[in-house]
Amino acid sequence: MNLNSDFDQRVVQSARDAVWTPSPLPGVERRMLDRIGIEVARGGCTLFVKLWQFAADDLAPVRIDTSKASWHPGLVPGLSVMPLHEHEGVSTALVRWAPQTRFNTHTHPGGEEILVLEGVFRDELGEYAAGTWLRSPRGSRHTPYTGAEGALIYVKVGAIGADFMPLSAARRQAQ
Repeated sequence: MNLNSDFDQRVVQSARDAVWTPSPLPGVERRMLDRIGIEVARGGCTLFVKLWQFAADDLAPVRIDTSKASWHPGLVPGLSVMPLHEHEGVSTALVRWAPQTRFNTHTHPGGEEILVLEGVFRDELGEYAAGTWLRSPRGSRHTPYTGAEGALIYVKVGAIGADFMPLSAARRQAQ
């Protein structure tokens, strides 16, 4: 099954248009964002799961209690960042946007994924309410900002693309 598998295309899945479907496990529903291949996972509550997103040599377990972890100042006033993971140029973080915060126009050489957790995140291409997922291709460019409500987002940058596949997944696909 392929869903949003063209990593050269921008994708926006709005929370208001979300379609929840039954999973192979009775009583569990899911909202698929992107997918390449067969069924390989389990679920049991509302959670965000990204399969096959780590490099084969990225084996260190990471557990962060985000209710207790430190926030760091962002690159512009009004942004706070909680780094979650970084490995060979691929970074994930929580980013808190204070109301009326505007970021500089910038390019993502490795692409970008965003899941809006709270508030409304905006850029010149649209407004994205809580629950919206966006994936922008390599080389994408935008000028993000927030309105009166601010936002909290999960963001991943780097190695977004069909040619990035962890070694273990590549081996499994070749079998």
